[in-house]
Amino acid sequence: MSRSARQWLLLLSLIILGVVVGLLASGPLDWGKLDDARDLVSGESAKKPLRVLFVGNSYTFVNDLPLLVRRLASAAHEELRFEAVSECPPGSSLKQHWSSGRDAALLRDGHFDWVVLQEQSVVPSFAPAQLETDMYPFVTRLHDAATEAGTKTLLFMTWGHEKGDLANLRRDTYDAMQTRVVAGYETIAGRLHVSIAPVGIAWRRAVQANAGAPLWAADGIHPSPAGSYLAACVFYEALYGHTPVGDSFTGGLDGADARALQEISADTMAQYRQP
Repeated sequence: MSRSARQWLLLLSLIILGVVVGLLASGPLDWGKLDDARDLVSGESAKKPLRVLFVGNSYTFVNDLPLLVRRLASAAHEELRFEAVSECPPGSSLKQHWSSGRDAALLRDGHFDWVVLQEQSVVPSFAPAQLETDMYPFVTRLHDAATEAGTKTLLFMTWGHEKGDLANLRRDTYDAMQTRVVAGYETIAGRLHVSIAPVGIAWRRAVQANAGAPLWAADGIHPSPAGSYLAACVFYEALYGHTPVGDSFTGGLDGADARALQEISADTMAQYRQP
C-alpha cells in the first residue's frame, strides 16, 4: 500500500472515530447518523436520493426497518441513495395518521418518490364491513394526498400475530389471521391500483419453510431482527427492482439465515401477482 493510500485510510478512520465519539457524547448511539457520516466520507451522499416516507407504527420502527433497507441498498451500490423519513408513532392507525394532518403536510412539502402505508397490525384482519369504515377511507385519503404531491403509494402488507388475533377472535390462528390481512390489503390495493410490498406473504413462506431464526419477537407480535430483515429484503426489491439475493448486508444474522431469507423474499416477489 502506498504512503498516500495509508494516509487516506488513517484520515478516514479518524473522521469516523470522531463522529462515533461525538455521537456517544451526545447520548445513545444513533446508527442512522453514523451511516450519514459514513456516506459523507465515502461519497455516497453525493448520489441522487430515492426518498421514501414511511407512515406506520412500531412494525416499522422496531429494529429500524428503513435503516435496514438503506444498508441493503448501500451494500448493493445502488445508483440511488436510499433516504427515508419515518412517521411511525407506537400503535398508530392510518385513521390517526390522517387525522393528525402531519402526513399530508409531509407529503405536500417533502418531495418524496414513495409513501409506504402500514396499518395498525390487527385492523387489516377485521371483517370487510369494518374495513370500509376503519381502514379503506384513510388509505384512500393518504393515497390521494400522495398522488397530488407526485408521490407513488406502496402498501406494507404486514404479518399476522404468532397465535392470531386472540383479543378479538378466541380461536384464531396465525394462518387464519394472515389470510385476512392479505385480503385486507389486496382489496384496497386493487381498488386504488397501487403496489404492495408483500411482506406478509414472504413471512408465511418463511414460517412454512421453518427458515432460520424466529421471525417474531418474544411477544409474538413485533418482528425479531430476522423478521425485520425479511421485511427489508422485500422492500428493497419492491423499491429498487433488484433481487436481494447475494447482498453482503446480513443485518447481523448468521450468513446462512440471511441468505435463506433473501431467497424467500426474492421467490415471493417473483411469484406474487398484484391484485
